[in-house]
Amino acid sequence: MKTPVGQLLAMLALATIFGITFLPSGASASAASTRSMDPVASMPSSDAGEMPAVKLAGSRRSSGNPGVVPIQASIDGKSYGDWHAAWWQWTMSHPITQFNDPTGQFFVADQSGPVWFLQGGNGDQARYNTMPLGTFLLCPLFTFINDYPCPEPPPFQPAPGQSLEDFLTEGAKGFIDNVIVNPPSMEVDGVPVNNPSAYRATSKLFTFTGDITNQGFDACVTGTPQQAVADGWLVILKPLTPGAHTLRFSGFGDIVIHLTVGDAPAAGATTTGAASATGLSDTPHTTWGRVKGIYR
Repeated sequence: MKTPVGQLLAMLALATIFGITFLPSGASASAASTRSMDPVASMPSSDAGEMPAVKLAGSRRSSGNPGVVPIQASIDGKSYGDWHAAWWQWTMSHPITQFNDPTGQFFVADQSGPVWFLQGGNGDQARYNTMPLGTFLLCPLFTFINDYPCPEPPPFQPAPGQSLEDFLTEGAKGFIDNVIVNPPSMEVDGVPVNNPSAYRATSKLFTFTGDITNQGFDACVTGTPQQAVADGWLVILKPLTPGAHTLRFSGFGDIVIHLTVGDAPAAGATTTGAASATGLSDTPHTTWGRVKGIYR
C-alpha cells in the first residue's frame, strides 16, 4: 500500500493525464455554498415530451439544486452509484487518447440512452458539445476506480474471509476520504451548484473491460473483463431546455463546456416528465470528471 504522500503524488500525476478538476479554491467553494442552482430560471419551459422516469429511493431534497437529480434518486432504475459504474465502463472502454478532450471532439463517442457522460479535462479548456433534448448529463467532479486483479506489487488481494467487493470498496473510500478535501466547484449557466460534496456516490462491484492502452495510466488494466468499485463525487443534471448552455468546472484548471441541447428526444427516453417552470425537467441528468488514483 502506498504511503499517503505516494497516494497524493500518484493522484496528481494521473489527474494531469486524465483530466480532473479538483480541490477548488476557497473563493470558489464559498461561492458555491451561498447560491442555489436554478441555471435556466429565465428560460421558457421545454416541450421535450417523453423523458426517462426518475424514481426516488427516499427524500426528494436536492441540496438546494432544483436542476440536479437528488442523490437518492434513480434514473431508469439505476442509482447514482449504478450510473457511476456505468460512467467508468464507458470511460475505460475508450483508448487513452480520448481521456483528455480539450475541444469536445470525443464527446459523442458511444453515447446513447437517457443519460450521457461528460469527459474530464485538466488545465484551461473550452469545449463545444451537442447532446439530444431530454437527456440527462452525468458530470463527474472527482472519481476514483479501484480495480482487480492487479499485477502491481505488493500482492493486491482481499484479507482472508473478506469479500472482493468489501476489499475494493474499502480501498476506494479510503482514497477519497484521505486525499480529497473538497470536490471541484461547478456552475451551470453562471449559477453554482450548491454543496457539491453532497453528491458523493460509491458503486457496487461492477465489471468493465478496459482498452489495453489504458495501462498508460492504470497498470491494473488487462484488456479483459475485470471487477471494480468506484467512489467519488458526480452530479447528474436534469435535462436542459433546448438551446445554448454553459457549464464551468473550477479546480484543476478552468474548464468551460459550451453545450447545445438539440431539438430531438434522446434515444432510450422512456417515461414522461414535464419540464418545470425553471426550464429543467423534473427528472434526472448525468456526468463529469474521472481519475484513477492508485490506492495500493
